[in-house]
Amino acid sequence: MKDYDIIVIGAGSGGLANALMFNELNLKVLIVDIHVSNFGGECVHSGCIPSKALLEAAKNFNSAKKLKLFSDQKSTVQPNWNKIQSHIKKIQQELYEEESPTSLEEHGIDVKIGKATFSSNNSISINGINYSAKKIIIATGSSPRTVDIPGLNDSLITVLTNENMFEVDTLPESIVILGGGPIGCEMGQAYNRLGVKVYIVERGEEILSRDDKQAAKILRDSLEQEGVTFLLSSEVTKVENNTITITKDNKEELTLENISAILFAIGRTVNTTSLGLENTDVKLDDNKNIILNDYLEASIPSILVAGDVAREAQLSHAAEQHARLHIRNFLFPLIKQKLPRSQMSWVTLTEPELLSFGPSESELRKAKTKFEIIEYNFKDNDRSRVDNTVKNSYAKILIKKGLFKSKILGGTVLAPHAGELGQELLMMQQFSLPAHYLRDKLYPYPTRSRSNQIMYVNYQRKNFSESLKKIAKGIFRLLN
Repeated sequence: MKDYDIIVIGAGSGGLANALMFNELNLKVLIVDIHVSNFGGECVHSGCIPSKALLEAAKNFNSAKKLKLFSDQKSTVQPNWNKIQSHIKKIQQELYEEESPTSLEEHGIDVKIGKATFSSNNSISINGINYSAKKIIIATGSSPRTVDIPGLNDSLITVLTNENMFEVDTLPESIVILGGGPIGCEMGQAYNRLGVKVYIVERGEEILSRDDKQAAKILRDSLEQEGVTFLLSSEVTKVENNTITITKDNKEELTLENISAILFAIGRTVNTTSLGLENTDVKLDDNKNIILNDYLEASIPSILVAGDVAREAQLSHAAEQHARLHIRNFLFPLIKQKLPRSQMSWVTLTEPELLSFGPSESELRKAKTKFEIIEYNFKDNDRSRVDNTVKNSYAKILIKKGLFKSKILGGTVLAPHAGELGQELLMMQQFSLPAHYLRDKLYPYPTRSRSNQIMYVNYQRKNFSESLKKIAKGIFRLLN
């Protein structure tokens, strides 16, 4: 038996963050993954990095097409899939080298390659050798969810998930994307801008079900204007050769012919089935998922969870948040902190981007929290007018009005670079800063971030009562 302070199972975002942070405290850390190529996790190999690199490539082609607005010549630039793939792989390799077993070992972290199986609450077996630790962190990530569709396996259609879509030899001529969530929308826009005919099939009445409905509708309209076709309240019910049958509202049928590929973007399934949890006292729910408390601990405190396995927000920065929580609670065990769910944010990195943060309207109402809504359409933001992006921009802030100061509870920003534009809103929400800071801050002109100030000033202006205006007028004339 080889003893450690911390054993981390899984070398994705959650596992790496935990291993590196605990190693910084001079603890003896072991990290294990089933294959050497897994280091870096889904984010590097089949998620965040390749998908955003593909989006950037597609954005450049779209910019070339837009030149016709300012030129007499039409762009004839065509995408070269091999060059796009080479660009993606170059970035992936650079990041992998920073998170590879060699790099981790140089930091002083022990690395093992092999399948980890629990043999007790405090020990695992790897390649027939037992390793024990005071704490074991499960960070095995998730896999793309797929469903059985009659005829698909025998069809002429290429079946894709995020795990193989960047490895295909050629771009498909047409694609059906199952799921109108962030992955479906991002890849739908990227494929469309690269010349692929795109259909997005969504079972719900609107795309991006976790986001604000108005913002989602504006984004859908924008993507439709680019050429993406959305089929809402719909699902694929049959495939034959290269023809797909769509059922809408459980009755109306339509067919899509000459489809080259189908991409599953309908969620994730956590990777825990082969961990040997039956050899521990860990409790599972009816779906065989690990039951966790608010500290991301299993039913026994020696086993923790991080990343997608936690089934919270399955995002790389959520995994990093989990690691910070574990470190914080390790250092201060008598005043442990619960997972700060209200601080979560996410960005759908289409163009325009859609940022969401904090609790939603329905969550606030359910908690009986009083709040007011500020909406903004960017028409007063001169930078947005110059960039011709007013039509596809929108913001909504949920605010708690106070006697002396108001606070931002959550919100949505739909705009170019919304992920950066909304950072000061995230800072104010997470640290409960007074909303009037937006009014008092001096913004350079003309920047898009001035929209945050205009939005709040407009809100305050609407709340000035006539009696307050009369009082202010009287004071001014009395003292001047």
